[in-house]
Order: sequence, then C-alpha cells, then structure tokens
Amino acid sequence: MRSIYDTSDESIAIVIRNQHNSDPEKVGITDAYTGKVTRHQLQPHGTLTYFSESKKTFGWYDVTIQVASDLSFRRQFAGHVENGCDSMTDPLIAQTVSELAEA
Repeated sequence: MRSIYDTSDESIAIVIRNQHNSDPEKVGITDAYTGKVTRHQLQPHGTLTYFSESKKTFGWYDVTIQVASDLSFRRQFAGHVENGCDSMTDPLIAQTVSELAEA
C-alpha cells in the first residue's frame, strides 16, 4: 500500500495491491469522517486505488483498510494534507462521526 497526496484539491489516493495472495481478496475501506464503508474484490496481483476527498474536512483524512482473509490486518491512513495554506482544527476532535455525516 502507498498513499499519494494532491495538495491542490486536498485529497489523498491510497493504492492497494494484492501482491501476496494467489486468491482474490475482499478489501473493506472505512472513512472515519463519513462513516462510509466500501467493499471491493481485489484479484491476485490486482491493484485498487481509493480516493478520499477532504475539502469538507479542511484537508483532514482518516481511512482504514481491512481484509477478510486476515482479521488482524488493519492499516490506517490518517492525517492532514499540507498545502501551505491556513487550515482548521480536525473536525473529529469536537464532533462525533454521525454529527459530521449530517453536516
């Protein structure tokens, strides 16, 4: 896995590759800011790119990747896309996920 930042639109792309498994892998991706969970079937040696726009969260992101074949596998990408401009405090510090999703 690797992440790619786009400072111009405050987004992040996470590139996920099924490189160690000869079988298809079920991948779950959770966005902590929206509460949205997406599921994908990743073929052997296949690649998936997940995009997370963070303009509504002032450049903050929090994405967790999990796989069905290994319940202990969990990778979290969380932080702030730095673009040299002033920003706001992380919205999740003061709000619950459900409050943020309603906004």
